[in-house]
Amino acid sequence: MQRHAGFTLVELLVVIGIIGLLLALLLPAIQYARESARRTSCQNNLKQLGIALHNYQSAHGLFPAGTSNEWSWNAHLLPTIEESSLYARLDFAYEPFETPNTPFTDLIVPVLLCPSDPSSQLIHAPASMPGYWFSHTNYLGSLDSGTGSSRGMFGEYFPIRLAKVTDGTSKTLFVGERGVVATDGNSYGWWVWGPETLINPNKGIRPGQTEDESSADHWWSHHANGAQFLFVDGSVRFVPYTIDHQVFQSLGTKDGAEIVSRF
Repeated sequence: MQRHAGFTLVELLVVIGIIGLLLALLLPAIQYARESARRTSCQNNLKQLGIALHNYQSAHGLFPAGTSNEWSWNAHLLPTIEESSLYARLDFAYEPFETPNTPFTDLIVPVLLCPSDPSSQLIHAPASMPGYWFSHTNYLGSLDSGTGSSRGMFGEYFPIRLAKVTDGTSKTLFVGERGVVATDGNSYGWWVWGPETLINPNKGIRPGQTEDESSADHWWSHHANGAQFLFVDGSVRFVPYTIDHQVFQSLGTKDGAEIVSRF
């Protein structure tokens, strides 16, 4: 009897099983590779912000204020992060919420967004501000409130000189990650508005959630186990959630005279 070439049902099931097993083994590796690429892109964004901040300092003799006429510090960096055309369309004589500027508050600035955050490109219309739309940033500066123990790198309404960083530029936080926080009526992290781009370093770093409003007051990211930070020396380092809170607070002051050997 002549036998026809081809797969039997059993052989076909075995092949399908092998393919399924291979896919199960490969999928985590693919996801890891994608997240690794996103994390590298996020790191490069922070490095670019570091270069822009130091270019601004070289040109003006000081770093930008955290808030100036309600504008954020990163709005003033636009010409040095390849956004000169957007910068030219903004009128800094007016606040970002005033008529000449409202058409631009929802524009997305890619270098201000972490690609690992699925909510980073959210355009939000606040319930309390009908007719207004806002895009966001994942990178928030370390606040200097001018009083108390909050002694970061961005004066809330005043600029800071590099000479004020007496703790050492490699041991002072500059800018860190926070996921975009968005609830039914509010969102946090509008890139144009100064107060939305600053965090009190005393609030620390711990896991957060997009839908949790309390996650807006501390640093966190969509990377596993921690977040990336730009230091004043221009380096970018990953800070784990497990860091000692006192050590983190010491890194958050520019002139606290703390001794931080490693973290």
